[in-house]
Amino acid sequence: MKIYYDGIENDQIDVSTAFSFEEDGELINIENFTGALFKTDGIYFLRGKMTFELHCACDRCTEPAVIKLKHDIEVGIETAGESAVADTEYEMTDDDGDIYTAGPEYIDLDDILRQEAILQLPVKRLCSGKCKVEEIEKHSDCDNEARKQPNTPLNGLSSLKQRLKEK
Repeated sequence: MKIYYDGIENDQIDVSTAFSFEEDGELINIENFTGALFKTDGIYFLRGKMTFELHCACDRCTEPAVIKLKHDIEVGIETAGESAVADTEYEMTDDDGDIYTAGPEYIDLDDILRQEAILQLPVKRLCSGKCKVEEIEKHSDCDNEARKQPNTPLNGLSSLKQRLKEK
């Protein structure tokens, strides 16, 4: 959804959108975003609520999973030509919040929502909190023998010393 600057009347515009996109082979479906875009002195603010779902494989059982997420958004948007920090070196702090840079003609709302959704994705993707995977024994006799003796750098020297004694 493109919002042109000249279309923002009365210093505020209410926005609502929904769309889907793929990221690293996973489908992200932004079911609903409702909020408002506010115009202030040289910067715009986007505030709203987003509900979305991630369609992925469970990290434990590898079955298909749908993870539902919610996120409150409050970000600043600067136009590319009027960026106050573009010309000078500036170190952002936690108080600065998120600031996006938009093009000179319009704000690409979908791009901002896409980035915000990606930042909220869970690191561990589970189909449910109770997901259990059956443990499969894949160990051969060699693996079992290796587990009985810890692998340390001195194990190689010990076996070499033993062979030298036998000769």
